[in-house]
Amino acid sequence: MTAAGQPSAPAHAPSTPGVRRPARDLLEDLPTGIHGCWLLHNEYDDLDTNEDLNDAQDREDEQTEEHQRRSRDRFAQLVRDAAAAHRDHLV
Repeated sequence: MTAAGQPSAPAHAPSTPGVRRPARDLLEDLPTGIHGCWLLHNEYDDLDTNEDLNDAQDREDEQTEEHQRRSRDRFAQLVRDAAAAHRDHLV
């Protein structure tokens, strides 16, 4: 308690009054969690369903790289759309 009888702020409290921030360990794990979500999205995303995947090995590598790039772009847009739709939950 402070001298005025108010409860003192915990050591981890943000410096701006009224602003709540996530715990540091949650922020440290966020990139790993996002990457895991993208891996699932990439696995089940069917961007290339109409392409013939029985080409030569070089072609498969190119297709895989292109699929991953398009999947990352699509995943990023889905995350942005969800964040915009639920902005009040994020701030």
